[in-house]
Parts: sequence; structure tokens; C-alpha cells
Amino acid sequence: MRSLFLTVVYLLIIALGFQASYVWMLGYVWVDIFTPQLVAYSLLPSIPVSMILAVFVLFGLLRLPKDPDVVARSVTVLTVLLGAWMSLTLLWAEVPDAAFAKWNWAIKSVLFSCCVPYFLRNRIHIEAFLWTLVLSGIAHCLPFGAKVLISGGGMACLLAW
Repeated sequence: MRSLFLTVVYLLIIALGFQASYVWMLGYVWVDIFTPQLVAYSLLPSIPVSMILAVFVLFGLLRLPKDPDVVARSVTVLTVLLGAWMSLTLLWAEVPDAAFAKWNWAIKSVLFSCCVPYFLRNRIHIEAFLWTLVLSGIAHCLPFGAKVLISGGGMACLLAW
């Protein structure tokens, strides 16, 4: 039942994105923080949910109306330079395999953060973005907090005195 619910939510995000492109950006944030593909059992673990939403986000970025007020600011330029620096330092990493694994997810996050300001155009978009961040984080951390409250944490280790 949980897999079906998360799959329907995922498909609903994709469908609603055709009405408003920023929904795809919110969906990408939800997928990266909550990770429904790790919670679901049947369909979502077998498909690349982040990659599919990333393609829709890039498509949505092209669909956005051109607004002269939205320009590449210095923060965006510095973020792109950070991504370039991360890629450059990957070349002389001491443990290239482990460094590439970290670089792989870090560069996606850094470059996605360059796209976010183009989608957040008014107060409603910003509030929706903040609510997505907060609720995704809560949904991700809630099971772990419940485990700590019930069992006391400790990774299921019993201390013998």
C-alpha cells in the first residue's frame, strides 16, 4: 500500500509539473531528501526517480517565461565555480574511486542549486519550497526518532554491566 501511495504521489508530481514547472523542482527536492525509492517496495526502487525528475526540471527550466529581472547573480556564478573546483580537485584525489562516489552526488546538488532561483519567482513558490524541505526532512527523520523513543537508540546493542 505504501509503494502504491508513493508511486501515485510521484506520478502526480510529474503530471502537475506540466501545469506549473516549479512543481518538478519541488518534486526533485522531495525525491532527494525523502528518498521514496528506499521506502517503497515494488515499483519505485526499480526506476531512476531522481534522474527522471532532473530531466523534467531541465525541461521545465527551458519552459519558464523569460524574465528580465532573473539574471545570473554573483551567488550563482560562485556556485558554478565551486562545481568546477570540485571537478578539478577530483583529478588529484588520493582515493579516486571514493572521491568519485562523493563527487557524483555532490556535483548534482551543487548544480541543481543553481537552477532553484529561476523557479522561485514569488512568495508562494518560496513557501512551497520551504514546506517541501521541512516536510521531506521530517518524513525522512520521523522513523528514526520513533525508534530512538521506543528502544532508546544504541543500534540495538545491550550494555552488560
